[in-house]
Amino acid sequence: MIDNIKSNDVLISSEVSQRLKLDVADDLVMYFIQDPPRVRKFVIKGIYNTAMIDFDKLYVVADIKHIQALNSWSENEVGGFEIEINNFDD
Repeated sequence: MIDNIKSNDVLISSEVSQRLKLDVADDLVMYFIQDPPRVRKFVIKGIYNTAMIDFDKLYVVADIKHIQALNSWSENEVGGFEIEINNFDD
């Protein structure tokens, strides 16, 4: 089933792109500090800019399935979620 396949594509911010001298299609090796430490290679598929520098310095957008696997979570477990609304007053 295609839903079980983890994507190695990630989005990075323009801030991270400039600091690490990375661009679209470049490989990005990430180290997850655990016991034991784990290493994963991703491919940059896009660059974003939220204009919120604190956010842009910290976040890489990746497939949640990687984090679930690293943390031994089920497919129903997440560390957070996002809600989009059309009208903020709602």
